[in-house]
Amino acid sequence: MQMLCEKRSIIIKPAAVARRHFSMTDDNNNIPLVDLTTSEKIRFVSEEDKAAFGINRSYRDLYKKQVYKLKQNDANFCMLSVSEILSEDICDRIGLYLWRNSHIKNITLTRCGLCEEKIETLFSRIVDQHEQNESNDYLKKHDILEKILNVGDTSLTGHVMGYLALTPFTKLFHVDLSGNFVGTDGLDVLVKAIAGAPVKRLHLNNCGLDDLSSLIMGAQELKELKNLQLENNNLYSTAENAQALSVLFDGGYPLLRQLFLEDCGIDSELIETSAPALLSNKILWQCHLVNNPIGDRGVEAFIKAVCDSTSFEKILTSNHTLGKIILGGDRITVPEKKLQRLSMINYFRRLDFVESSAIRTQIINRVACKKLFTLLSDHEDIDPSMFLYYDIGIVPLIFSKLLDRPCYPLETKELLTALYKILKCKVFQKKLSQAKKLQLNRDALRKKEEETRMKNEQLEADNAALSEENRRLKEQMASLMAQNSTDSKTNYLEAEQNVGSIAERVKTRAKRRKRGRK
Repeated sequence: MQMLCEKRSIIIKPAAVARRHFSMTDDNNNIPLVDLTTSEKIRFVSEEDKAAFGINRSYRDLYKKQVYKLKQNDANFCMLSVSEILSEDICDRIGLYLWRNSHIKNITLTRCGLCEEKIETLFSRIVDQHEQNESNDYLKKHDILEKILNVGDTSLTGHVMGYLALTPFTKLFHVDLSGNFVGTDGLDVLVKAIAGAPVKRLHLNNCGLDDLSSLIMGAQELKELKNLQLENNNLYSTAENAQALSVLFDGGYPLLRQLFLEDCGIDSELIETSAPALLSNKILWQCHLVNNPIGDRGVEAFIKAVCDSTSFEKILTSNHTLGKIILGGDRITVPEKKLQRLSMINYFRRLDFVESSAIRTQIINRVACKKLFTLLSDHEDIDPSMFLYYDIGIVPLIFSKLLDRPCYPLETKELLTALYKILKCKVFQKKLSQAKKLQLNRDALRKKEEETRMKNEQLEADNAALSEENRRLKEQMASLMAQNSTDSKTNYLEAEQNVGSIAERVKTRAKRRKRGRK
C-alpha cells in the first residue's frame, strides 16, 4: 500500500506541474505570464496589449521576450527580430513602442505578412514625429531623456516618452523587411520613418518593389547607408527607376559601398541610362546584378563606365573604385570577361580608402595604365593610335608607372604585346620623329638661351664697371670743386688786401701832394 502511494505520488507530481505550467499560459488575462529566462512575472499592462498579444502562445512569447522589453525601453534590448505573421493590431502596438524607444539598433521583420497598410501602421507615428519636428523649431531632447531614464525608475519610461518630443531611431543601424510586400507606398513610408537615422544596412529583398523613386529622396537623409539589398524585385525600365539607379550609381549615397540588385528584371535600357553615373562615383565597390537581362549592351555600358577606351584621357576619368560587378548567369560572354578583368584592376586598388589627393592621383594613373595595357594585350582590333595624341612622353611615363611597382606586377607577355603594338603603330613613329625634331629645336633654343644669358651677364658686368668708374669720377670732380672753391676764397682775400694797401698808398700820396702845394 505504501509502495502504491509512493508510486501515485510519483505520478501525481508531474501532473500537478503540468497543470501549473498550463495555468501560466492560460488565456485568462488575470494570470500573469512568466519570463523563463529571468523568472520575472510580466503582466499585460494595457487592454490593447491583451487584445493584440493574448490571442495565442506564439504572440505571448513574442510579447514577453521582445515587445515588453521594447515597451519598457530596456537599454539592454536593442534588436527586434520577428519572423512570423503579424496582425495589424500587433503592428500598431509595436509601432507605438518603437516610436517611444530610444535604444533600438536593429529591426528585422522578415516574412511577417506585412503589406503597405501594415507598414504605415508600424511607422506612421514616427513619420508624423518627423513632420512635426520639421514644421516646428524642434529642439532635440534625447540627451535630457537619457539622463531622466538613467535614474533607474523604469516605471516613468512610458510617461516620459509620452510628454517629451523624441527624435526616433537615433541608434538604428540595421533594417531588414525582406519577404514582405512593402510596395511603393510602403517604401515611401519606410524612408520617411528612418530619415536621419544612422542606418548602415537596409535589406528589402523580395518586397514587391517596382518603383524606387523614394530612394531619390532617401539620398538626402540616409547619408550613412553602406549596404543596400533590393534582390527579387521587379524594377521595370521607367524614368523613375532610371533616375533612382543613377542616384545609387553616382554617389548620391556618399557611403554606399555594396549594392545588391539580383533577380530584379533590370534590362539593358535601364543600365544604358544609369551606368554613365558611375563616372562620378568614388565609393561604390560592389554591384551584384546576377540574373538580370542586361545583355551585351548593358555590359558594354558598364565597360565604358569602368574603362572608356576612346582615349587615354577618358581612361583616366573612368570609374576606378567599382571592383566587383557580378553578373552571373549560365554562360559568361566575351564582354562579361572583359568587364570582369577591368573591374578586377579596380578591386586590387581600393581607392575608396585613400584620402590624400596626391596619392589618389598616383594610383589612378597606375590603374589607367594597367587598363590601357589590358586593352592592348587582349584585343587585336584596338588601334593604339587613339591613346597617342598626347606628347610622346606619355609612353615612358606609362611604363615607368608600372615597372616601378613590384607589388603590382604586370605579366611579361602583356607588357611586351602592348609595347609591340605601340611601337609598330605609324602614329607612334610619326610622333617619335616629331618628338626628335622638337627635341632638336628645344636643344637649339636652349643653346641660344644660354648664349643670350652669357651675353646678358657680360653686359651686366660691363655696366657694373662703368657705374663704378662714373662713381669714382664724380668723387674726383667733387674734390676738385671743393679745392677750387678754397683757392678762390684765398685769392679773393689776397686781392682785397692788395686793393686796400693800394688805396692807402694813393691816399698817402694825395696828402703829400697837398702839403707840397701849400
